[in-house]
Amino acid sequence: MQIGGVSPYSTSLYTTQNPSKPTPAPNTPPIETNPEFSANSEGQEKSQKLTDLKAELKQKETELDAKETELDASEQKEVDQLKARDQEVRVHEAAHLAAAGGFAQGGASYSYQTGPDGRRYAVGGEVSINTSAVPGDPEATIRKAQTIRRAALAPSEPSGQDQSVALQASRMEQEARQEVSENRSSNNTPTTGEEDSDPLAPKEANEQGLNATAPTPQNQRAINAFEQNLDKPRQQFDLFA
Repeated sequence: MQIGGVSPYSTSLYTTQNPSKPTPAPNTPPIETNPEFSANSEGQEKSQKLTDLKAELKQKETELDAKETELDASEQKEVDQLKARDQEVRVHEAAHLAAAGGFAQGGASYSYQTGPDGRRYAVGGEVSINTSAVPGDPEATIRKAQTIRRAALAPSEPSGQDQSVALQASRMEQEARQEVSENRSSNNTPTTGEEDSDPLAPKEANEQGLNATAPTPQNQRAINAFEQNLDKPRQQFDLFA
């Protein structure tokens, strides 16, 4: 009895031979397999499975739509509330993810509730964020804390947990800033009062003193006259003449 038809491209994987006297068939060209046919067969099988899956999903979607049309007023109201909550939760967590950047650990996770229409709706969610300080780098910790705080407060209506995370990030930033300040203070070398003073100050003061005691033109003429008359008999002269 024949179970299935034989494809013209198929070949037998087994041959019957006489072990005592193997005699290959003369003048018989070797039968070649067609690798393209094998690849096409696998591709067609996968395509058929995908088509069947799509059809199954579409059928299920149709059944859910039909069930939704059979809801009473109270059930329809509950479905509408679940839809709104689902959208709110997803937008909320998306805002966290967008602001957290590389500090987010994976994507958002959701908790679901099945509505009267048989569909699952997200009613809660969370995004895990690494809130630990950067070891040995307080300045990097400051930047990280600022990013965490922005991520926590990114949604339009941050939850109580979001505000708690933002407060924790602010404390981490404050501690890191204190560490930076202490490091800068320890790196500064103590100086004496003379070292703290401006080295140009004494020179400027001397110059100012010289300028302050420099003779006026009238006095200079008097000084010149005095020097010229040092060897002459003493006489009276006016310094301001």
